[in-house]
Amino acid sequence: SDYHWMALLFVAESIRLVSPSLHAIIQYPYPIFLAYIYVRAGQGPSVLQMAAILPTILFLIGVPMSVCLHRYFAHAAFTTTRPMQCLIGVVATFAYQGGPLWWAGKHVRHHHFCDQPEDPHSVVQQGFFYAFCGWTANPINLAERDRKFVAPHLMVPELEFLDRYYLFPIAVAFTLLERQAGVERSFIACNVLIPMLFCRLITLLFNVEYHPAHDPKRCKSVDNPRLLALIVGESQHDLHHKCPAKSRRNDWDVPYWITVAWMEKTGLIWDCR
Repeated sequence: SDYHWMALLFVAESIRLVSPSLHAIIQYPYPIFLAYIYVRAGQGPSVLQMAAILPTILFLIGVPMSVCLHRYFAHAAFTTTRPMQCLIGVVATFAYQGGPLWWAGKHVRHHHFCDQPEDPHSVVQQGFFYAFCGWTANPINLAERDRKFVAPHLMVPELEFLDRYYLFPIAVAFTLLERQAGVERSFIACNVLIPMLFCRLITLLFNVEYHPAHDPKRCKSVDNPRLLALIVGESQHDLHHKCPAKSRRNDWDVPYWITVAWMEKTGLIWDCR
């Protein structure tokens, strides 16, 4: 079908209506399943394509997750126009971590109740597996957007739509890649969808690794100069909890230089904190 990805979106939304928890759970193995069947049906990815997976993962963690979801939607690290805000929201969906408003609400809630019973993902309170990914399938977490933790200027119709149908921009992009650019499904699945899944899993694992249960502080956030975190500007997590709204981080922060720096100079964003 020419609209294969849109059909998959329809199936995903149908499952969400029946069982939001099941919808959340299948988002983990589903990209792997799709990549497997598409590679078997067509030409497998080349060595060069396989080598491109890691940079794609780094880009998705750095820009859709760190810059868009984390810095803008959760912490308002800079200001922009409403159309640009919507575009940032579209880019944020490629982090594959839920809608931007839902993500922002949960993350700011985590800051307010860090490692306390109200924290949505605390290894101290709920154990490793739940804090890692179990909380993303909890019906209560899925149903509640935590509106009181979302900035009022974000509560606009276009972002409400993106938040509800966050898979829609992804399905449209994949459809355009296949129909207009002639990109094979096996390439899309292996080089975009699989990195999106890794972006999600690495972010969720970060929540656990950077809040070790043995830390004596009330909020157990720690700094940890791991290579991946240094590259995407997320290694100084304890400092982040103390100064959450910084648009530029103190480590290497490649995402800042490829997005925020030039966007501020061109006037697309301003009031960078």
